Amino acid sequence: MISDPFGKRLGEGKVDLSLLVEPPSFGRHLVQKVGKTIDGIFCKKGTIPDKWIGLDRSLDDTKVMKMGRAYFGKDPDLRLSNLSLIKEILDESGWAGVGMDVLYPENEGYQKLGGEAFCSELDVWLSYHETRRHDKALQIVRDFLICALRG
Repeated sequence: MISDPFGKRLGEGKVDLSLLVEPPSFGRHLVQKVGKTIDGIFCKKGTIPDKWIGLDRSLDDTKVMKMGRAYFGKDPDLRLSNLSLIKEILDESGWAGVGMDVLYPENEGYQKLGGEAFCSELDVWLSYHETRRHDKALQIVRDFLICALRG
């Protein structure tokens, strides 16, 4: 998996298949809405974090980063390039971090901070380059992801 927040590799056809929170705005893609996710501010249960981990400055205008600044009243104490790294540091530090509910299941010891006011629902889109339309291996993975995400 590749973190490519601006879709450059996807637009060039260099990525086989992508899950995105907004449809691509350039390139030749086949796109399908496959589900929803919730983003927000998360931490380990039993912690009361006063520090938080956000995404890099290029993503400061996203809803989740605005929610983090509103909740904590300051810019992030640490910035990282992707949500998986944020979760790794959150697990070790006791800090809070921005992310998506699929990364922070409540039954695995995580909690959402700030209630409904500090989360938002996002559509999840599956996208692949149109030149891969008839690729059998990609079709198998695509169909598996669609089934898994629609549950």
